[in-house]
Parts: sequence; C-alpha cells; structure tokens
Amino acid sequence: MKERLGVPVRHSHVARWASALAAGAGAGFRTSRVVTWLGAPWILPHGSATAGLAREAGRLAGRAYLALHRAVVAAAGDSRIFSALRGTPAPAAGPAPAAGRVRRLIAGSLGGSRVLVALAGVLGRLGAPASSPLWGFCAMAVLVPLVTNDKTWLPVALAVIWAGGWALLTGGWRPVPSPATFPLVLFAAVITLAAATSVTPAGSLRDLVLQGFGLTLALAVAGATGDRRQLAGLLAVVTLAAALTAAHAFYQAVTGAPQQAAWTDPRLHPGLVRVYASFGNPNVYSEYLLLTAPLALGLAYASSRPLARLAWGAVWLALAGALVLTFSRGAWVALAAGFVVFAWLRDRRIVGLLALVLAAASLLAPSFVLNRLASIVSLEDSSNLYRVQVWDISLRMIGDFWTTGIGLGYQAFMTVSPFYSRFLVPYHAHNLYLEFLVELGIVGFAVFLWLVAALVKLAAGWARRAPAGPGAVMAALTAALAGLLFHGLVEHVLYMPKIIFTFWLLVGVLLAGHRLLTEAAGGAAGDPAGGGGAAGSAAP
Repeated sequence: MKERLGVPVRHSHVARWASALAAGAGAGFRTSRVVTWLGAPWILPHGSATAGLAREAGRLAGRAYLALHRAVVAAAGDSRIFSALRGTPAPAAGPAPAAGRVRRLIAGSLGGSRVLVALAGVLGRLGAPASSPLWGFCAMAVLVPLVTNDKTWLPVALAVIWAGGWALLTGGWRPVPSPATFPLVLFAAVITLAAATSVTPAGSLRDLVLQGFGLTLALAVAGATGDRRQLAGLLAVVTLAAALTAAHAFYQAVTGAPQQAAWTDPRLHPGLVRVYASFGNPNVYSEYLLLTAPLALGLAYASSRPLARLAWGAVWLALAGALVLTFSRGAWVALAAGFVVFAWLRDRRIVGLLALVLAAASLLAPSFVLNRLASIVSLEDSSNLYRVQVWDISLRMIGDFWTTGIGLGYQAFMTVSPFYSRFLVPYHAHNLYLEFLVELGIVGFAVFLWLVAALVKLAAGWARRAPAGPGAVMAALTAALAGLLFHGLVEHVLYMPKIIFTFWLLVGVLLAGHRLLTEAAGGAAGDPAGGGGAAGSAAP
C-alpha cells in the first residue's frame, strides 16, 4: 500500500484526518447518549437488529452534533465578536499550534469587522450563552421581514430546529401552562382536521405547514426564553427590525415605488404612492406594522432612562409614520384602536393626546390623505365594492358549509368560490372571521375565537396587574393583538407567511412573559385576570 501510494502514511495529512474521523465516529458509537430513545423497547424490541442499529445511529448523530457545536465554538473562540457576546476580553494572541491554525484563521476573519464587534457587544447584553436558541429567534425576527415570501419559512425552520436541538441536548425547555394552552392545542387539532378533510388536501398542505411552523415557533419561544432580560432583548430586536423596514418605506415614499392598479382606485386617488417596504403589498406591510409598532410604545413606557424612552418613542413615530404611508385605511383605524387599548390599560391620559393629534391631522393633513380617509365607507371606491362582493360570496359559502367548512387555506377558497360567482375568483374572504368560518366550520371557528380571546385576556390581565415595566410590555402585546384583530374585519390578516410567523412569534413572547411573571410570583400558572398571585417586581 505504501509503495503504491508513494507517500509514507505517517506523513499524510489525509491519513491523519481519516484517522481522527474514524476515532471520533468510534467514540460516538461508544459514548453518546443523545436520542437513544429510538431504541427504547416501546418503539422497537430490544433484541432486534433494528433496535441496535437505531440506538447506534442515534448515538452517532448526537455525538456528531456535539462535535460540530464544539468545533464552531472553538473556531470562533478567539474572535472579538464572540468575546463581546460573552462579555469577556478576547484572549491574547500567541503562538498557535498546527492544529489551531484553521481555528485562528476563522476567528480572525470573524473578528475583523468593527461594526460586527459593536453589534455583538449590544447583543451580548442579552446574557444568553452562545448555544442559546435566543440567537436563532433574533436572527429569524430580522430575516422574516426582509426575505421574499416564498423563503420566509426558512429562517423560521432554522430557529425551530436550533431550539429543538438545544432542548434535546440541555433539557432547558420549560413547559408553559396557561389559560391559552388548551385552546392552542385544540386549534392545532382543528386545522389539521380541516386540512385532512379539505376539498383540496394538497392545496391545504401549504397553510397547514405555515400554521404548524408558527405554532411550534410560539411554543419554542415560550419555553426556551430564559429570563426577562432575554425576552426584552428579543422584543427590542423585533422592533428594531421593523424600524429597518420603515427606513425602506420612507425611501420608497421619497423616490417612488412600483404600484399595482388593484391597490387604489385611480379615479379617486390619482398618482397615489403606497409604500410596502420588502413586503410586496401595502396592506400586508400595514399588518406587520400593526403588530410591531405597539412594541416600541411598550418599550418606551417600560424604560427607566429618559434617553431610552425618547429613542423608543422615536421608533414608534417612525413605525406609525410608515403605516400612514401604506395608505391602508383599515390599518389606520386599527392603529388608533390599538393605541386606545394601550392607553386604557396603562395611561388613560394619552387618549386625550390621541384626540388632539387626530383633530390637528384633520386640519393640517394634505387633501389626498383626507380624501383617502373619507373614502373608507364609499362604495364608489372599487376596492370597497370588491370587498362587499367577496363578503357576499363568503356568506353564501358559509350557508352551505357552516357545519364542516371547506378546508384550510386559500386554495380551498379559490376552488369553491367560482361556484358562487361568475366573474370573481378571490384568494380569500378579505375578512379574518368570515375566512375561518368558511374554512373551519362553526366548531373550528369557535375554537379560533376561544384562542384569541384567551390570548387577549391573558395579556390584558397582566397589563393591569403587573408592575410598570412588564405591565407596559403586556399592554403593548394586547394592543398589537387588538389592532391586528380589528384590521381582520376588512382583511384576512393571517394569510401571508410573514404575518403568520410574526403573529405566532408574539404569541410565544406573550406566553414566555406569562411564564416568567408566574414564576416570579411563585404561584400557579393561572389566569392573571382572575386573581392568581401577585406578579411581584419581575418584568417579562
């Protein structure tokens, strides 16, 4: 063998790597204990060859995961970025052994950017270890509004897989009992049944996968967020990611953006430019802002430092301004409704401020803004007339399918709606409640109403009872849910992937906040509105 190769084996780097790989694989077979449940007797008989193979495969997979994790951490160990994340100074440079040259090369490339070092220093204040799924959640929150709709599932899937691997290896995921848990499980069962019994099961699979990823994301965030600092950091990242989209929207407003004819009635609003940032549609973008703008307001109220309050207040103004520039009339009203909900829960004095702002706007706003607002109930506007026609189709569909529904998702709606209209083939009902009643039937619709009522009640209960900081955050979550659900009267707000995932992310934040407040109170995870234990001084 040596003669044929012409190279002594002891001097071959390839041979050394092969030997190390074989040794690692052998160690994996011998010592790893990850996912050994695959060979448990309740799945496969212990004596079977399949059970032994499953156990050994599971051990090797677990060992490989741990080895990969250690290799990545070691590779970045000398990076200034990761040192900032850990909050510790980077190790001093010294002579690197041959085995560490690649590691130091990677570390140097990661640590070369001062911008990345500064960003890592900010994120390092979250106090999460390098393996924490919090980083996956933060990355997902930044990427979801930026990637295209057909790729939105990818960062969500990676965040969920990260959280799942972390939970298996560390056992750090914590159960989240709450008044919303049972309706959440029922809703998952309802949408699964609706997809299985759909008029187009293959078409319903898309929506089942999206909602399933969203539900899993909510549970992952709820159980994996370690403390209130991590939760506050995640909310800050979500809000700042929204601020990036607002900057994009302002750029579109100044420079112009391609418009679709269906977005406005050119007879009533000639030349109107509606911004949409990276969302591709101004109505969809407005739904995202309805979910994220209240978070900035909540963070402003939760901050103890005047400068931080001023900064978060400026972010809220930017997000509200971007929402105004979408010229989504339903979202305008929904934003005001969410603001009133927040004010009612935390500071009723600002209801008067809102009234003054609206009065000033009615006097100072440009005529095209006032015309857009005045057309909100006019059937001369083509989009309003179209919605009324689609609602009529939806009501007739409900009359025939109110017991079982037609199946989950827009493709089921598009399959059935042509039987009720000769000219229109709408994608959905343009109303959240009519859509779910058509899709799920009366029982599934009742479960959905139970779920959203439980979520709003849970958030509002903590908003009233928790201390100032966490109470403001919970009031912001209540306002976000209320604004989106109000906008659901004129739009199917849980249709596009970006909105679905952002909605479930905030549900996870709400459940995590409930768990942290309940743990701090030392009481049972009951309904905060029903008198279950004081929240103490903890903040989500």
